[in-house]
Amino acid sequence: MRGRQGFVSTLPHGRAGSSGLVVKRGAPQSLMEPRRKGRGVSVSVLCRALPQHVRKRSRVSAAAPAVGGCVHVREYEVKAGRLSEGKLGIMQKYCVIAFTLTVLSRASAGTIAEANAYMDTVLDHYLPTLVRSTPVLYPFVSIPDFHFKILKTGITNRDLKVNITEGGIHGFDNGVHRLGNCENPILVDGNTTVNCVLNMTGIGATLTATTKGDTLVGTIKTIWVNVTLKRETVLKVAVTALTPRPPSLQTFFMEKLKLSTKYDKHLSLNEDREDEFEDIIEEKVKDFLISAVYNPYKTLFDRAVQQAHQAFPRA
Repeated sequence: MRGRQGFVSTLPHGRAGSSGLVVKRGAPQSLMEPRRKGRGVSVSVLCRALPQHVRKRSRVSAAAPAVGGCVHVREYEVKAGRLSEGKLGIMQKYCVIAFTLTVLSRASAGTIAEANAYMDTVLDHYLPTLVRSTPVLYPFVSIPDFHFKILKTGITNRDLKVNITEGGIHGFDNGVHRLGNCENPILVDGNTTVNCVLNMTGIGATLTATTKGDTLVGTIKTIWVNVTLKRETVLKVAVTALTPRPPSLQTFFMEKLKLSTKYDKHLSLNEDREDEFEDIIEEKVKDFLISAVYNPYKTLFDRAVQQAHQAFPRA
């Protein structure tokens, strides 16, 4: 019986007679040995990778020894005698061969160093050139002017009026880098896949804010505001290729998008108004950041992984 990741091969009970042992369809010819009169043996070989429902049906003893990545059960029932070590060896070899074929269907297709070198080539060589030739991303993603108001919280301040201008998100050309090692390249059904986690802390936003009302005096102030991506914000990518085709982007998504905001110390806000000020700006930056990452930047990333095909690990 074949499973998704392994198989069970069963040698059925022998029956008295002179015609030789009958083996279930699909069993190798080497298992078809003459049976001896009056003897019958049932043996099952189970690969560890079998699905749970197959394991339950196989009735494998917990005490069964492991051989070649498989568990074998010497006897389910013995009518007269036992299986010879020679026959058991044949069964073990059969299991090892099939187990090896299963493993090869999901095997290594290169080294971690090769995966790292490939992703570095994409990020440091091909992607910057593509981004710098794309006005919607370089030198920055433009954030249109916007304004908002934060209500006063006491007698020491007034309603804070804020006008945001000159906003832009920068760093798409060289602000993304590999975070640690990529995973070992995996070969599945002829497709080689490289999985990497990327650091995005090199991407950030700068804005200019004109404010009035942080104090009772009502002085107009022009301040700078910087928004950066926190370290836990990562970009997960998977690149796959079927030889001899060029690689393509299979997986691409941001995880745990979190921002951090700093602004000019000349703006005086209490804790509540500071939180609201930062939240409003971060939400606006997030909107334009997500749109830029999943649209023009993703398109260019896919082009870069294809252009770097010579560095892609191959089986």
